[in-house]
Amino acid sequence: RGLGTGSNMHALNGVSRFVTLSKSPRKTPYRNITLDQIRTQNKDASLDLIRSEASPSLSSDFVSWIKGTSQSRDVNTLRQLYWIAKETPNLKEEPFPTAFLQAFASHGAIEEAEEIFKGKQSKTSTDYNSMLGVYKQSGQVDKCLAFFDDMLSSGISTNLFHWTSIISVCSRHRPEKLPEFVQRMETLRIQPDSYLCQAMRPGIGKLKNADQIWPIMRAISRAGQSLTDLDWGHLMKCYLNEGRSDDALLKFEEFARSRTPHLVAWNMAIQSLIKSNKLNQVPEMMHRMHNRRVSPDAQTWNIFLDGLAKAKLYDEALGSFQEMKKSQVTPSHVTYTIILDVLRNLKNLELAREIFREFTNRRFLISEQQRGYRCMIQHFLESDLPEEAYKVFQDYKSKGGPMEDHILTQAANVLGSLKKIQEFSQIVHNNRLSRDMHFWTACLSTYTQWSDVSKARDLVKDMLSRNFELDAPFWVALLVACRDTVALTTGIQVEKLMKSKPAITSRTEVKNPLVDMYAHCSDIKNAERVFHSIIEKDDSSYAIMMNAYARTRDVKKAENLLKSIKRPNSHALVAMMNAYSHTGLVDEAKDLYFNLEQRYGVQPNDFFASTLVDAMARANQLSQAEEFISQHCPSNAVAWKSLLGACRTHKDVDRAERVAKKCLELDPKDGSTYVLLSNIYAVAGRMDDVRRIRDEMSRQGIKKPPGKSWIEIDGKIITTTVASHTTDTKKMWDEISEKILEAGYQPDRSCVLRHFDTEKEELIHLGEHSEKIAICWGFLLTPPETPLLIAKNLRTCSDCHSASKTISKVFKREITLRDASSFHHFKDGQCSCGDYY
Repeated sequence: RGLGTGSNMHALNGVSRFVTLSKSPRKTPYRNITLDQIRTQNKDASLDLIRSEASPSLSSDFVSWIKGTSQSRDVNTLRQLYWIAKETPNLKEEPFPTAFLQAFASHGAIEEAEEIFKGKQSKTSTDYNSMLGVYKQSGQVDKCLAFFDDMLSSGISTNLFHWTSIISVCSRHRPEKLPEFVQRMETLRIQPDSYLCQAMRPGIGKLKNADQIWPIMRAISRAGQSLTDLDWGHLMKCYLNEGRSDDALLKFEEFARSRTPHLVAWNMAIQSLIKSNKLNQVPEMMHRMHNRRVSPDAQTWNIFLDGLAKAKLYDEALGSFQEMKKSQVTPSHVTYTIILDVLRNLKNLELAREIFREFTNRRFLISEQQRGYRCMIQHFLESDLPEEAYKVFQDYKSKGGPMEDHILTQAANVLGSLKKIQEFSQIVHNNRLSRDMHFWTACLSTYTQWSDVSKARDLVKDMLSRNFELDAPFWVALLVACRDTVALTTGIQVEKLMKSKPAITSRTEVKNPLVDMYAHCSDIKNAERVFHSIIEKDDSSYAIMMNAYARTRDVKKAENLLKSIKRPNSHALVAMMNAYSHTGLVDEAKDLYFNLEQRYGVQPNDFFASTLVDAMARANQLSQAEEFISQHCPSNAVAWKSLLGACRTHKDVDRAERVAKKCLELDPKDGSTYVLLSNIYAVAGRMDDVRRIRDEMSRQGIKKPPGKSWIEIDGKIITTTVASHTTDTKKMWDEISEKILEAGYQPDRSCVLRHFDTEKEELIHLGEHSEKIAICWGFLLTPPETPLLIAKNLRTCSDCHSASKTISKVFKREITLRDASSFHHFKDGQCSCGDYY
């Protein structure tokens, strides 16, 4: 229809509806000449044959032959006839040019068609139609559009057949041009018929801009043609993708007034409500569906459940899931995935297990189950149940689940938590070519979790050698690992590696952790060097350096740095208060706290309050600290725990019981409160109360975090706990303790937190503290008088503090111990804290 071209058209039947080339040709060719004779002759012979048989009937026969080539798709014979016509004067006039143009157009022969068209003195509407057709058939879309543009600009009269052709070309090949031509069609007042409307429809689904789609749909509607559910659905989808959910709802209501929308349109409408923050109207919309006899399907419920989950209305999502099941709608794999994630956020592990069993018993494809497995693995990991997460991962593997990046990342975390070294190494090896940074960051975290920063460093080296683009979070994770394990040697090597990627590692977000790493490893000079190299320092930059000075009790430098900041923020000011706290400058801390708003325009918050309490508590101003908390921050759990720790240091049992009660009112599951109170009772010799507290902890499933220390030797981190005390370290401690006892060290038996029958057993117990074991490894694996750098996850006890001072004097070893609170530099029998900790 329209062009007289196309693979399914027969000999220009469409064009013959509008133009008559000649009277019906005779069925019997003139005399003895047939088209087969023409076909089998060469050009010259054919020309001689035609001239010898020239007669008045030849014109009709010639037109018949031209048509015959179209019917037989014989373009070579057509070209031979065209050559003959050009050499024969009486065959150059109409109807022959028009017949040839139509025939060549039907073959898609552009060159001949263009030649004939340009040579025609008088061009008809059919000629233009033929040219549009030849461009379209030969795939010359741009030429077709340009030709039609020329027609319009030249004032050529167009008809529905021209417009149907050009709209069809736009819809199928250049949908972005469709709105323009529809607009021009309306400007010229072309009234579309059903054929033209049908030509527009394919373009609707290819356009992505709702403002382009709607005029096309409006033109179809104005022509009296019905818009399909797919048309409306696609329009609403585009509105949603553009963030125009209100417009999508308006179009839905317009659609719903004319007919009952299809289920897809209802689902789009519900999605529009959610994106318009009208989640509370979704139940009403679903009620309307029922009234219009459209039943919500799993997709409908999934959209609603997902909206509730994203709005963090987890209880409502769970209730709606139960309602969905009551309405006899079978949940899809997407439904289960949403609900498993909801239960993870609700921390409802028991119900999650039940739903997960139901989910895995359904016959979903393993690819459809993947996200559900991921949710369950994550739930177990967040519940500190890596063994259960491992079982789920193994089940997924046994079903042939694809090892995609997300699953691999979780596997690395699971195997890292369980320290399954062999399986972890196998996953790393099998996926060595993975480019997913989440996976490699998880691998890095695993190495750091195992305190194996040398492996983490080697991983980075290997990745750099294979041209990995390591992102900023990766470098930050590596630096944090070095910081936490005081791996100074490795940290220095990491900085050298960073220099190969200046585009990333010169950023403030990466340099800040580098400063922090050096500061936590007590290398203040390097921390200052990196700090001063940061071109665009942010608030964190200043806060990190201020905290470094606070931990090393360098109040003067902290104050000078504070003065250099134009507008100090709360982080820097809290760091300044920390410096005052760690050096016993309570009055300065109070002055800063009570003048924060006046001097700096900063409102005191819980961080400031707990820091001031810590300053007062360290200075044995326990009554003032307790009164301050009661008046200024009674719900500040951190402040109460700071006071509780001071009660232990100053052996104030009565106050400790009162303060511990406050702590547990604010956080009943906080294990550190129970541990501190238990230690206070132990120091006071109230062992029955110790057992009572320990029983209560056991009843509530509260575990005391084990003491752990780290020491770096030859680039490798050694992690020490009570369980890591070997025969060699025990022998070494016996040698050390013998000499320091001779030098005047007196064990602090108040740090023995359980009952022993003999003094010797108490001394053995004190020797099992993790920092003492770390010192033993330092003595075993380094030359005499080598400085030792040790980190501990908890505060060091008074006995370890006293022992370390004596060790530094007797063995001429500088020992730097970073505990959970501050740095202690032991040298020649003295500590940098001045015994104020």
